Amino acid sequence: MLSSAWKSFKTAKWGIPQSNTLADSALYTHTSGRWLCNEKTHMALREVRFNVAALKRAVARSVHANSIISMVKIGENFNRAFLCTCDNGREVIARLPTQLSGPPYFTTASEVATMDFLRRLGIPVPRVLAWNSRADDSAVGAEYIIMEKAEGRILQTIPQSHERRRELTLALSKVLRPLSQLQFKYHGSIYYKGDLPQSLVTQADFLLEPPTGVDISPFVMGPSAGREWWEAERATLDIHRGPWPSAHKYFSNAATREQLWIMNHAKPSLYDDYLCVLPLQGKYDEHVEMLNIYKEVLNFILLLGMSPHHTTGRIWHPDLHDSNIFVDNSQDGSVKITSIIDWQGACASPAFVQLAVPEIFSFPAATLETGESGRREDRTLHSDFERLTFPEMLDIPWRALRAEICDWAGTTWKTGLLPLKNSLMTLQKQWPKIAPDYRCPITFTEEECMKIENALATYWDRRRLYLSLNEELGLDEYGYVDFKGDELRGQKEFRRIQKVLEEKRLEHMSRRADHVDGDVIRALQWPFRDTLADDPRSHMKAV
Repeated sequence: MLSSAWKSFKTAKWGIPQSNTLADSALYTHTSGRWLCNEKTHMALREVRFNVAALKRAVARSVHANSIISMVKIGENFNRAFLCTCDNGREVIARLPTQLSGPPYFTTASEVATMDFLRRLGIPVPRVLAWNSRADDSAVGAEYIIMEKAEGRILQTIPQSHERRRELTLALSKVLRPLSQLQFKYHGSIYYKGDLPQSLVTQADFLLEPPTGVDISPFVMGPSAGREWWEAERATLDIHRGPWPSAHKYFSNAATREQLWIMNHAKPSLYDDYLCVLPLQGKYDEHVEMLNIYKEVLNFILLLGMSPHHTTGRIWHPDLHDSNIFVDNSQDGSVKITSIIDWQGACASPAFVQLAVPEIFSFPAATLETGESGRREDRTLHSDFERLTFPEMLDIPWRALRAEICDWAGTTWKTGLLPLKNSLMTLQKQWPKIAPDYRCPITFTEEECMKIENALATYWDRRRLYLSLNEELGLDEYGYVDFKGDELRGQKEFRRIQKVLEEKRLEHMSRRADHVDGDVIRALQWPFRDTLADDPRSHMKAV
């Protein structure tokens, strides 16, 4: 599958704690690394201005302390996180969202309510001690959440043997199994009653079978706090953002959201794939047309071979990687999950897409389904996690293909149309097995299929340059250079990488052009350019 190529860059940068003597400017800004492209925008969107003294007072009040003796920045990317040590010995986390976190107010209000909801279900989540979801109604001058420090050790910092990964699979599946079984009547995000304006639609009766002995009366289901519904001008669109009563309305509204944005506002955005300029990535009007085809297919995706419990809502962690999982060893030597952090943007959405294997156990679904060779250990852990955590999803025919089609339909502008076209082409080829009694609404000709396959081959050929440079230079996604806790050394390494990349770029541009616009197209295919400074898809606009 293509999903790893367009994975969202939302992992928090949890580095070596920075000194408590940081200047205020370092508290407000991103200091643990730099970007090789679009750096000014990356930095600006991660800046959070707030009243430091007021935040310290809020932290002290939350744990009945007199003062804060230490405030150390421990995380930054989509959120700014501080470890605060109080004069009474308590350690707590203060976290402030950036502009990248999601919609103002909804992001914080939903995360706080969701964490409370999860704790009532027995999920190990830090307790929220204090919070404010309205920046203009706070002495701090910014939204914030103050929560308990997670118990245990960050999984990312612990070497993982095969046996330990096996224990972790068992432990995590045991913790998350209750979530995979809890069915929601609606798709959306959780909030406290009374927290949302009366003008917004909410649902108080949002669970199919409320768990016995758990008080859910403080909560309602409201609009999705997912970033995809509010990003850029999407926040201004006159669209329904939930809660949705069916999977069909949820996915159909997501496609409509993208169509409206592309028709009215399409422009380069920070997380566009740099290869969106390639053939078959889609002219503006082609995006709209392909999403209409997707809407025609949607009923078949959601009905054929599916049962109601496959499409009812489930709440799941939106970014379950090893920096968000805390563990400890039990006395019997087994692994214990002590805390799962960062539920920002969590929402209930259709189970067959929502319930996914965490990155640490994930193995490409195509390999699992087609029997291609791969590492036996990864394949086993992936399958074990699915079997133990959401076995009800395993009987869906072509589950991975259905899920990826729905995923790609919500991101065609960022990724380009190739991923969605490729998935729809695969669905068309497998249609006789999936829906033999129905006419396939997808009508790619043999020639069009060949063009898609050739374009995909071209994509991966061009992608090798990016992947090889990332590996050679030790880069993260989107040209990010992590200082690894040493800013002086990191800045020096950043300048060295810039010099190396300029030499590589000149070499890239020196290749012979095979058509009149060759130099222009080749320049746009360079992976470390400032994509916001040009209009890479200007040649794709409908005439």
